[in-house]
Amino acid sequence: APAPPEILSIRHESAILTWADPKDSGGSPITDPPGPPSNPRITETTKTTAAFAWGRPHYDGGLEVEGYIVEYKKEGHDDWETETQYPVKVTEYVIGKLQKGGKYHFRVSAVNSEGVGEPAEVEKVTELVYQETIPDFELDAELRKTLVVRCRASIRLFVPIKGRPVPEVTWSKENTNLKARAHIDTTESYTLLVIPDCTRYDAGKYHLSLENVAGKKSGFVNVKVLDTPGPPVNLKPREITKNSITLQWEIPIIDGGSKIHNYIIEKRDATKKAYTVLNYTVTDLIEGAEYIFRIMAVNASGRSDPRESRPAVIKEQTSAPSFDLRGVYQKTVIAKAGDRVKVEIPVLGKPRPVVSWKKGDMDFPHNTVYVRAGSTLKCEIPLTGRPLPKVTLSKDNVVLKSTMRFNSEVTPDSIKIILRESIAGDSGRYDITASNSSGTTKSFVNIVVLDRPSVPLGPVELFDVTEESASLRWLPPAYDGGSPITNYIIQKRETTTANWIDVSSAVARCTIKVMKLTTGLEYQFRIRAENKYGISEHIDSPAVTVSLPYSKGFI
Repeated sequence: APAPPEILSIRHESAILTWADPKDSGGSPITDPPGPPSNPRITETTKTTAAFAWGRPHYDGGLEVEGYIVEYKKEGHDDWETETQYPVKVTEYVIGKLQKGGKYHFRVSAVNSEGVGEPAEVEKVTELVYQETIPDFELDAELRKTLVVRCRASIRLFVPIKGRPVPEVTWSKENTNLKARAHIDTTESYTLLVIPDCTRYDAGKYHLSLENVAGKKSGFVNVKVLDTPGPPVNLKPREITKNSITLQWEIPIIDGGSKIHNYIIEKRDATKKAYTVLNYTVTDLIEGAEYIFRIMAVNASGRSDPRESRPAVIKEQTSAPSFDLRGVYQKTVIAKAGDRVKVEIPVLGKPRPVVSWKKGDMDFPHNTVYVRAGSTLKCEIPLTGRPLPKVTLSKDNVVLKSTMRFNSEVTPDSIKIILRESIAGDSGRYDITASNSSGTTKSFVNIVVLDRPSVPLGPVELFDVTEESASLRWLPPAYDGGSPITNYIIQKRETTTANWIDVSSAVARCTIKVMKLTTGLEYQFRIRAENKYGISEHIDSPAVTVSLPYSKGFI
């Protein structure tokens, strides 16, 4: 026999009971018509229509739910009218051709192969009135990412919109008059922005704002235009001697949508008009002569417009003595009494300064070097030994070989390590072994790449799910980016839409209870980690239906 029934809820005309299945089914499954659908509600009305939505029944009768039957009756009438001739598969339905401004009751029943289940009725009578709704839009998959177009092609941003009354649509872009630059077409169901024959200056964020009397919604689309880069900036001489000049500059403000892979440097005598192509350190110049230099950046789409320097006179420069410890590898040297210790520090200054050494009380950080992700690490470690030692470097017990990114060089005085375009995977301990005929010595250097953290670890655990909340639990990222995790960013979405909504961006621990969820709806959650260097990629939870904490039968 089934377990004793429990009263779940009581209404003025009905009661809902729940009980457990019998321990012995008698050899065949126990099946029934399904229970009532969950959370029946009217989501929107006009003067003659009503949008009806509901959730799946908590009890399916042991069989698959095949569809739903929608019924309605006018206020004061006893007879229900069937709206759907056949069961509908979806969990929302628009009932039309109702009496203008009338008052109605609505109900829905689930159907399986055993028959039609008990109906679920909207609790309150519904009056058909024109409802104002907050504006809304949803970007398609292409626009949610960065839209990439080639120079001279057309930028086309098509966005479906909703809202009652029809919202006022505004497109904007910083420092751009879009009314003059773009063609904008807006109807009650979509807005379309088109820029024909685009240029590099059309790249950037395009902000979209919808507003009506019910509310406002805004968002943006990132557009990248592939073009030649802009000219380098802040071109100036860094050092001038009697026959050479070293130039320095900053990368272009606009990279043309792709990485700058080299620069072209030219020079001309101030008294002439023709330029000569040069390297960044310009030599074989005439002392006392005046020169003008220009630089162009080059990417996959071509070269930029030139950036021209001010005239520079070539003559020996003088500067106050100084020294620079930036980029120099700092470590503790342990030696036996009588051993020779060698320390090298670059010294700047012209004429050459007099150098003196003092013993201080400062402790340098031991064996650790920090580098920002994407930057180049240059590390020089003093080395002595005769004959010149053979040096091997290894990481995770694997001997490292020279590549386009990693290179090491042994000189009579030092080991030079260069790591270009550093990434998170470069972090770790690098073991160094030096050997010659007199013996072997070992040391190590720790490299920490400062970057955004890796994705939080899963799987995401869902627990304590109630009719209006769900709790999440996850693990910290395997790699914190060389900096402590400051917070986690949590988002949610209903599985019937691709639109993610922020829940919280200030979660300190690896757990959160998400509140104010709607009973009967299915949700998915998204988690990102953040440190001082950026935000990680995301991990998504399994989908979960928010329901009451039982799933047994109903009558």
